[in-house]
Amino acid sequence: YGNFIERDEDFHRKHHGFSAPNYEYSLYIPKSKGIPGKGNNRYIKREEHIHGETLVRPEKLEGHDLRQITSLIAKNYIRQIMDGQVHADIHPGNFMVFTDTEGRKQVAVIDRNNFIELDQKDKTLLFTLQSKISQSGAVIVELLDYLRKNGLEITTEQESRIRKSVEKNLDGKTEISDIVSGIMLAFRQEKIKVPLKLTLMVKNLNGLRHLVKKAGFQSIAEAINYNPMR
Repeated sequence: YGNFIERDEDFHRKHHGFSAPNYEYSLYIPKSKGIPGKGNNRYIKREEHIHGETLVRPEKLEGHDLRQITSLIAKNYIRQIMDGQVHADIHPGNFMVFTDTEGRKQVAVIDRNNFIELDQKDKTLLFTLQSKISQSGAVIVELLDYLRKNGLEITTEQESRIRKSVEKNLDGKTEISDIVSGIMLAFRQEKIKVPLKLTLMVKNLNGLRHLVKKAGFQSIAEAINYNPMR
């Protein structure tokens, strides 16, 4: 957790003000400050205070466009993956909607206590998974290949059992987060130790899916491709 403030400043520089064509909203990244004499990590910092409403209770966001808000978050998540530094905890309580003093609608990304740092293997995996949406067999191949590249030994017998388990449990589901979660469950049943980074990435996919479905999107892909003017 060392050098957290520097990493958080980097995140702010990359994503503060992020928006998309035809959107009323932009992202607001509150600044974090270290506490003098207390070191430099995620536990010993102050975050700029923001007054607004989180996405926990959408009914309290009267006058705001939840589809634009969640779509913007999904689009920015893709940008974070490309940059290789991802907010480690995507859930409704970590996004706050407010209107600033100049009347601009903002979506603040708050409680940034940790980041997932992605290498090229991680980025390739995430983009490949998104491109193979609804293809559970192809997703299994990609995840197994990723785990093997990270030094895990997985037998052909285990792979066969994983495939059968996933096919049985998915029951027609095609959302990428459902497919990946089903595969992760099969890995646990086979006592395959999944790297923490992959577990966090899957948790984020599930958190993002939960957010966009609250706004009426059927999938993360639909939220990413949304245009308010269409």
